Formats: sequence, structure tokens, C-alpha cells
Amino acid sequence: MSAEKEIVNYWLNRNGFFTISNLKSSRNKNIDALAIKFKGDKLSKVWHVEVSCFITSSIIETQDVKKDISGFIDKKFNDKNVVETIKKKIIEEMGEEKEYENVLIISSMPSQKKDEIVDEFKRKGVIILEFNDILCEVISTIDTHYYKDSTLRALQLVKYLLLASPNKLANLFEGKGTNILRLQKREKFLKSLLQQEETKRSLKGASTEKELISLLKSSSLSKPEKLANIIVNEVLSERSKRRFLMSLLKEESIENILRKSLTEKVDKEPIEEDKSQQILKNFLN
Repeated sequence: MSAEKEIVNYWLNRNGFFTISNLKSSRNKNIDALAIKFKGDKLSKVWHVEVSCFITSSIIETQDVKKDISGFIDKKFNDKNVVETIKKKIIEEMGEEKEYENVLIISSMPSQKKDEIVDEFKRKGVIILEFNDILCEVISTIDTHYYKDSTLRALQLVKYLLLASPNKLANLFEGKGTNILRLQKREKFLKSLLQQEETKRSLKGASTEKELISLLKSSSLSKPEKLANIIVNEVLSERSKRRFLMSLLKEESIENILRKSLTEKVDKEPIEEDKSQQILKNFLN
């Protein structure tokens, strides 16, 4: 059984399904899994599960999405021998015929066609589940006890020896031979990370101030007008605005800039004096 099918099988078992994997039809067609779930003493669900997992390609390789999907469904779900094998196995396990649902677990889809693909499968009665969601759930449930299954053991090693190492995890996104996340996806990753409450709490500590300053300097927020607007209208409360202003004006470099600016303006316009000049004079005197 392939690694992706092992992961799906483990996920189905964790979610209460009894699974029969790698069934063969009368014409030797492979059926990934028959999954049966009970709720108490009553039958809850019967699934015919197919797994289509790709990294760089997709089950949809042409512009004709509907044609590709119809062909895939006919081959994987509607084939006469496949249907007969599923029904026969259900009778063997349940003692009678039972209705079942077709479930496709899929990974890679062209992003621009994803909604169209999912909708078309659903329209034809096939439940779509994303392998990425299943993989994430499986990894999150893996603990530190030893797993005999080689696929689960590999996921455990990745989780606790690679992903749990901050420097190693960061290096995965450097693009040195890995190129896991391109720029657009990297931006989405950072945005998702920064939206998490745990991340926000960790950024409150003094240990991250240096990195935050560096990020601010290299971002669009470093533009003076934009920075001032954000600080005043989005960061500071009404009570803290005055404290911020007084603290800013006490900085020696700011005071020097203000004195120079005021002197230059007074030299050019000795007669007229606006309100801001009066405030600055009072502060600097």
C-alpha cells in the first residue's frame, strides 16, 4: 500500500471506520478501500474510497474539466466490475445489500479550476475530501510513542525532529534546493501564522523586538506618513497617544530635528507664525 493510502487508512480508522483495503475486482481493477462505520449498533456510513494523490500534477490535465471528471468517475466508481465487487463485499460483511457513497480523496488541483472541479464531482454524487486536510489531522494526532508502521513513523520523525526545530523549519523556506513555498504562498503562510493567537502572544516578548524592528524597516509601514497614521489610529489608545507624543519629543534626535525645522521656517517667514510653531516653541523653550 502506498504511503498516502496508509495515511488515509489510518485516518479512517481513527474516525471510527472499519476498512478493507486494496480490493480487486473480477477484472483485477484495484479498489483503494471500502470503509464501514457504525454508530452504536446501527450502520452509519458505507464508503467506497479512492485516493488520488499527486505532488506536481493533477487528475485534471486538459481544459475540458467535465470530460476528465466523467472519465475518472467511470473508471474508478462506475465501472461495472468495480460496482459488483463493492456490492458483493458489502453483502459478505453486512449480510445484506447496503447503499454506499463514493468518496474521492484528492490532493493537487489547478488553483484556478479548483472550485469547478469540486462542484462537478459533487454534482455527480462523489464526496470530495482534501488529502492535505487529512494529512494535517493525522500529523497533529501523532504523539511520541513508537509507531511500528513505517509511514506513521516517518511522519513522527518529521513532526518531532524537523518541524519541532525552529531553525530547521525556517530553513525549509529558504529555497536552497527545496523551494517548498514560492513568494505568494510564503506570504499566505506568514499571514496565517501571524493571525494565530499563540504567535501574537510570543511576539509580545522582548526577545523578538529586534526582529520586529527589522521587519518594520523592510516593510511598507516604514513610510513616515503611513507609520504615523497606523500608530495614531490603529495601535495607540486615546490614553496612550499623549504619552507616546511626549516620549517621542523627548528623544534628542527628534528635538534636534524640530529645532532645525523651526529655525528654518522662522528665518523664511519671520512675521507669520502658525499654531504648530507656537507649540514647538513652548516645548523647546
